[in-house]
Amino acid sequence: MNNQTPWDIVAVFAMLGSLLFNPQLAQVVAPYAATFFCALIGTMWSISRKEKESGQRMTRSEGALFITKVTGAALVFTVPFAIWAAPKLGFENYRFIVSPVALMIGAVGEWEDWKRFLAWGRDFILQWRSGTPEKPQ
Repeated sequence: MNNQTPWDIVAVFAMLGSLLFNPQLAQVVAPYAATFFCALIGTMWSISRKEKESGQRMTRSEGALFITKVTGAALVFTVPFAIWAAPKLGFENYRFIVSPVALMIGAVGEWEDWKRFLAWGRDFILQWRSGTPEKPQ
């Protein structure tokens, strides 16, 4: 029987958090700290993409608002989605997919970007199921 703690990003944040406060609280806070960190990295990609698409840089206040919106959405949706998706993807523990989910939420960005991403995903799945070799636009 293996009683070792898995080393994933959530475990690392739990270990670091237990240095600051009690270990039980660190276990609760760790998934959200990992989510914030990974979502922030994804949000930076999203900001870069938005600036390239628009051809102009965001102001500091626009960037701060964007980061707040996207990382806030990641904090709300990542852990529940990871808990739901982990068994469907064959993972025993949701903590292994927290960081990729948060990174993806941050990288996709705002609601308008999500609509494009979901439309692309829908088209991809429909073409894949129909056997069409063409890539969706």
